[in-house]
Amino acid sequence: MTHKSARAAALAPCLAFLAVVAVLAGCSPGSAPLAKVGDKTITAEEFERAAQGNALQYPAEPNTAKAMLLEDLVRREMMLRASRDHGSDSSTYARAHRADLEERTLLQALYDQLGPRDVAVSEGEARAFWAMRNTEADASIIYAIDGNTARGALGMLSAGMPFETVADQINSPGVVPPGGRLGPVTPGSLLPPLDAALLSQPLGQVGGPYETPQGWFLMRVNNRRPRRQAGFEEQSSSLSEIIRQRKNRQALANGVSGLKQAYHLAVSTGAPQQLFRVIGGLVQGGSPPPASELKANVLATWDGGKYTLDQAIADLQRSDRPKPQASNVSALATWIEGQGTLRIALAEAKRRHLGEDVDVARRLRNEWEQYLLEGEYAAATIHVGNPSPAEVAAAYEQVKSQFTVLQQANVVWIADADSAKAFAVARHAGHGGGTLKEAVAMADPSMTAHEESITFPSTDPRWASMQTRFSRMQPNEFTGPEPSADGWRIVQLIDKKQESMPFEKLPEQVKQSLTSRLYEMAREKAFNAYADSLKAVMKPIPVPENLARVRWPSAGATTALPPGLSLPQ
Repeated sequence: MTHKSARAAALAPCLAFLAVVAVLAGCSPGSAPLAKVGDKTITAEEFERAAQGNALQYPAEPNTAKAMLLEDLVRREMMLRASRDHGSDSSTYARAHRADLEERTLLQALYDQLGPRDVAVSEGEARAFWAMRNTEADASIIYAIDGNTARGALGMLSAGMPFETVADQINSPGVVPPGGRLGPVTPGSLLPPLDAALLSQPLGQVGGPYETPQGWFLMRVNNRRPRRQAGFEEQSSSLSEIIRQRKNRQALANGVSGLKQAYHLAVSTGAPQQLFRVIGGLVQGGSPPPASELKANVLATWDGGKYTLDQAIADLQRSDRPKPQASNVSALATWIEGQGTLRIALAEAKRRHLGEDVDVARRLRNEWEQYLLEGEYAAATIHVGNPSPAEVAAAYEQVKSQFTVLQQANVVWIADADSAKAFAVARHAGHGGGTLKEAVAMADPSMTAHEESITFPSTDPRWASMQTRFSRMQPNEFTGPEPSADGWRIVQLIDKKQESMPFEKLPEQVKQSLTSRLYEMAREKAFNAYADSLKAVMKPIPVPENLARVRWPSAGATTALPPGLSLPQ
């Protein structure tokens, strides 16, 4: 190779770098590249979107903060590329997780349409709601999953059975307090039909059944009494938010109910009993029916779809799905209807093409990428083990000055049955720089200032409770006046003796905290080494001149960081 060709070969990497920079620098301001990782370009627009509302996460002067955020974005992109190179995004588990994410994102987009969160609340509404909350009621309820159960409970009450007995028979344990007794309830805390009944239902009478999106209720109002609350102006903002949330929930419930009617959702006759028998057999160790039989048994139908027994068994095995009360046929019916409702909502979201919405697509992408990032972080730090006891003890040596034990306190104190005298001394002591003895001399020389040296732990009831307080006080600091067995007492701490706590005597929670901190530090070190190895292989290319032109947001910016942007910690 000639000298000229050797020199050209040596310059080739540099020329390639300059070529990339030249290409990057030629973009428009919004798409101005700040760094390149493989074929992915991190633009100024992406950077600014990430920075909005997160200035406080990078507590440094703007240029340093910008460099720190860009480093995080570069690390993030390298980790995503590594995850894809490893095939982490295409495993069977990952594909199933992606499908779940898509379903959840579509459902949330639909629910946002059915129950918008930015509904208006007038001042008149807020004032009426405030007036309603001037009264509170002591109420008892019976909660039933369906109307037939609620009407059956009402029949039991009509036959003379005590309300508390019926409540304990019908209510699910842990959902409603024993006897159905809610205690004092403020209007606005319950569902709308129950809220109205709190104020209007005759005392002692059973009202209902009241139908709600969550089930059916019977209610007895035991008594009412006035309730003191802050003025309307002080609460107007929070009251409006409560009303807004109630409207949102009601609109969402109405929207979902409308979907069920529009799709003609129906639970098949005998479906709850059939599911009950299958669950019972599985619980007792039996084998499930043949797959063909499971698929053939339809538990619910709607326009364009059906819910079969094999799907129900699969849903019951999922940890992210609610489980029914398997011994209650009515609960099983409600659960089957709920699973059908989920599928109807998903079909409706797809019919509305919500997945094509830009914001919805971004939300899904961010959550998917966060899943991949967390997997990469876990893989990079999986070899990190818990620190040994010796390592924890060594770490404690570096911070043991923060963990001291009070051994002795030397104090001066006075006590008098006359609170006026004690407070007079306190006023003089509050002038600062003086001693308790000087304050006594100025306020009332007839009082006696006692000097005492206290060893801790102390068995003297006068001082045993003061150990923690003395530990926090500084020499010459005062405490009191406060009532004691000797009268109104004022104490001045003159000096104290404290020593670091031996590691062996540290509380277990402190040792655990030190262990956790060392573990996290080791994980951080492992992750940084992993990130450095990615950088060595992928060789990201920064464009510092473009970063210098990007505006760093003020700390007061409030736009939220897009989900999934932050690196796992």
